[in-house]
Amino acid sequence: MLICHSNKHLTSTWYTKSTDTGLTMNYHELTPLKYKRSIVSGPVHRIYRACSSWEKFHQSLVKDKKLLFRNQYPPSFFEPIITRAVNKLLIGPEQLHKESVEAIETKLIFLQYRGKVSEKFEKSLLRCKAPCKVIFTLRELRAVLPSLKAPIEMPLKSGVVFKISCPRFNSCWSNYCSRHLFNRIREHNRKSSPVGNHFVQCNV
Repeated sequence: MLICHSNKHLTSTWYTKSTDTGLTMNYHELTPLKYKRSIVSGPVHRIYRACSSWEKFHQSLVKDKKLLFRNQYPPSFFEPIITRAVNKLLIGPEQLHKESVEAIETKLIFLQYRGKVSEKFEKSLLRCKAPCKVIFTLRELRAVLPSLKAPIEMPLKSGVVFKISCPRFNSCWSNYCSRHLFNRIREHNRKSSPVGNHFVQCNV
């Protein structure tokens, strides 16, 4: 929100930082359609709360439409969504819900988004009036596929906590090493180290 002081009056409008690049979710990304609709309708509510006059509100909406167009949102997509969002703000929630609907307990179903197939599945659940709500999760492909990187063997790992136990006495040594575990254990086995000296005396 930008607050302006002129002629002993305060006015406010929608504000974006000078470092703002205007980048948002691209229209052609593999993302559920409901997320793209929220990208369009969300700023309308923020603009409405930030602007103190309808003139400021209109100017901010024009600015927001330019940002959507730069992110490849077609006007045929965002214009109806903006119109519905403005109508909801003007009409109010009391007029939108004239009839009381009995609340039904719904279950949340988390599904990984896989394009139009996922959206068709969600619509089929709505048609059969299933008491559930689908939540699409977005995960990168590398998080789904198994890693092709060979696992690191334990002696070559670093940043681990290890423990050395004496099989003859009820004693042990624990330590944290930031280097390779193999090198640190080799240093402990030296006769000059306390651990190595103990093992020499115990004939282990």
